[in-house]
Amino acid sequence: IANLDVQILNYASPSRGLGLLYRLVGIDPSRVVSYSPSLTFRIGTLLVPTATYGFHMNTVAAREFRALIRDAVPRELGIADESLRVTRCGNSDDTCRVRIVLQDRGKGNSRAIVQLHELADAISAHFPAAALTVYTSKRASTRTMLVVHYRADILIGAHGAGLSNVLFMR
Repeated sequence: IANLDVQILNYASPSRGLGLLYRLVGIDPSRVVSYSPSLTFRIGTLLVPTATYGFHMNTVAAREFRALIRDAVPRELGIADESLRVTRCGNSDDTCRVRIVLQDRGKGNSRAIVQLHELADAISAHFPAAALTVYTSKRASTRTMLVVHYRADILIGAHGAGLSNVLFMR
């Protein structure tokens, strides 16, 4: 990312949401090249920041990306530091809540959690002190996606790209 001679290949034209992500990690949007199946690309080095490979965030690119995000999200999005404190629960203080995000892929998706509402009810019943958010990406802006996942302590979802949001967790 620091090498200004390196260009970033993107599958689509940078949208406002991708522009926000690029700004968070310090990428000038002019370095982004939109992918086209009709073009041939010569790639010297390819870094893919995936978080779900082997259920561990073990790639160098993913670790570096996550480090950049951790510092940039509160600063760029204006999130108060108090709301992002890592807390230990177990006392009667209501401000000490674990934040659980349950991803909803929506009905008809092959990787949707079939009994999502029952799972949400069970999580709420077993962890009454936790703050549960059922997150649906189809209706969320990039900013909302970043904030929800940045604040999450626990992320629950079906296997797939949605779990890559673990990169944004503090």
